Amino acid sequence: MDRLRPLKRSIIKEELVALTGDFRLAVVLDQFIALRLRVKQNDEYLRQEFARAQKYWRYGDPELVEPKYRDGSIRTTLDEVVEESMLGSSRSRMMRDVCHLVEQGWLERRHSPSVKMDKTYEYRVQVGRIAEDFHRLGYALDGYTVLVTSTNKDGDQ
Repeated sequence: MDRLRPLKRSIIKEELVALTGDFRLAVVLDQFIALRLRVKQNDEYLRQEFARAQKYWRYGDPELVEPKYRDGSIRTTLDEVVEESMLGSSRSRMMRDVCHLVEQGWLERRHSPSVKMDKTYEYRVQVGRIAEDFHRLGYALDGYTVLVTSTNKDGDQ
């Protein structure tokens, strides 16, 4: 029997090309934004399952240990980003691209705070920064709302 595997998708979005100035950077940033959504969905699923387990395992059952949530942190390697993006980039090219996204403030990068020996980076998409930069360019971040504060006729908030 043949093994099935999910198809990969890379999308070039006009607003990300306008933001980054390069279609390759746009694809890489879009991959991180998509990963962020998956991490958030996974965290929510874990929270729901933990709450369900607490509700039904009250009497005499093993003590439940709350799972660790990533809270938006994306743990991935450059090789995984190269593969997911399907750009055919070398590892060094992808490192330059990711470093550029970090320098621009659209990604935050750190080593795992809980495992000191692990040198795999964790990334956080800076959605607020991306949304602000999009707003300046006349775009909105797809799938996110923008909170607008009201101003009076003098321009005061």
